[in-house]
Amino acid sequence: MFRGMSYCAVLTVLMSVPLAADDPGPNSDTPPLKPLHQLVGTWSVELFDGSGNRIGTGQFENGWILGGRYIEQHGKLQVGDEQNTIQLRSLFGYDSANDCYRRWIFLQDGNVITGSGTWSDATKTFSWKLRSQNDNSESEMTVDFSASDLEAWKLVLSDPPGLTIQGQNRRLANAP
Repeated sequence: MFRGMSYCAVLTVLMSVPLAADDPGPNSDTPPLKPLHQLVGTWSVELFDGSGNRIGTGQFENGWILGGRYIEQHGKLQVGDEQNTIQLRSLFGYDSANDCYRRWIFLQDGNVITGSGTWSDATKTFSWKLRSQNDNSESEMTVDFSASDLEAWKLVLSDPPGLTIQGQNRRLANAP
């Protein structure tokens, strides 16, 4: 009886604590998190094939969670016709033990894409190496933040080899 009562008490306390929708910024105990701050906000997304033809659109919301230690991203992409909607959630963080950024992408079909990355302050660019857990395929992604409120990126897939998808994400709201 006491055990059940204590669990109820803990749940009551936890449920009464207001949870912030987003934290004010990166955790100050981990300075390398600071470059991730530019991801915060609401973004419109445009996807292009290697020839520059627009192949999709979407929108993402990004914000700090868990005391400013991770960025959570959620959104949808419409690729091709409206029937091909891709929903996803992503987490971004910093791995102090391995001195690299980490990324986890969770797709609605159950696939999880994991990645490690680096940041160049000189070029304002993230470089990511990604791996799909469904088929073990790899890809490389560069994300350029040199322009204000614009994220230009390029994804090069290994399967099929060399297939390139490019994108431009424009911040719509909630700039840091």
